[in-house]
Amino acid sequence: MAEFSKVGDSRFDRVLAAMIVGVLGLTVVSFIVFMVGTMGGWLTGGLLFAVAYIPFFGLPIALIFMVVLVIRVGRRRMRESREG
Repeated sequence: MAEFSKVGDSRFDRVLAAMIVGVLGLTVVSFIVFMVGTMGGWLTGGLLFAVAYIPFFGLPIALIFMVVLVIRVGRRRMRESREG
């Protein structure tokens, strides 16, 4: 039977994963608030622009965080497989 080696994760990786979830959650919530608020007519003025721009910045930031996390995990696994 094959043995599975446990790949240890660092605190930074866990924080990065939590940040990804947080940014994506905020983006989804702001998108829903934007859609409902503009349909209902209660989201106007400066608040409209603040809520509307969160997905424009949140999604690329979350994507960058995901790429960084995938690269870190891949490099760690490669290093651990070389060590044996």
